[in-house]
Amino acid sequence: MRNETRNIVLTAVFMALGVLLPQIFHLVGLGIPYSPMHLPVLIGGFILGWKYGLIIGVVTPLLSSAFTGMPAIFPIGILMAAELGTYGALSGFLYDIKKRVDKYEILHIYLALIMAMIGGRIVYWAGMALYQGVQGQFYSLTIFYNSVILFTLPGIIVQLALVPPLIYLLKRTIIFNKVI
Repeated sequence: MRNETRNIVLTAVFMALGVLLPQIFHLVGLGIPYSPMHLPVLIGGFILGWKYGLIIGVVTPLLSSAFTGMPAIFPIGILMAAELGTYGALSGFLYDIKKRVDKYEILHIYLALIMAMIGGRIVYWAGMALYQGVQGQFYSLTIFYNSVILFTLPGIIVQLALVPPLIYLLKRTIIFNKVI
């Protein structure tokens, strides 16, 4: 019961951070290229596991859309919910599989993160391709690469630089070890 309460509270904290961080980034002129909403989702998945990571990822962009108007609920908010849900679920699931080998812990964190980032972007591409197809348009891999990979390269770099060391350090804290 105690761990369940802890997980629910931390889920709410990560969702709140997912709504607040983009606002802060936009206030200082950084915004979308840094993908600030992705950070709490990825970290939440690593810390709480795939189920809570999925919930954080799906709900956060929808909450943000409802409270701030960003992202627009359709189509971007829905696509982000699928993408971030994939991030949260995969980061938690893949890390849980890999964390059993402590000697290479940081490498496993990086691998889980990279695979989650790739998986989420594939889901986003598939969703946008479907949406564009229904509209009678074509969403090419070139457009995807330019708009989702190149444009958000600063965010990708920030995620790769911050998330693994943060998870590695948090693993050794009270929060990560489920003692509250």
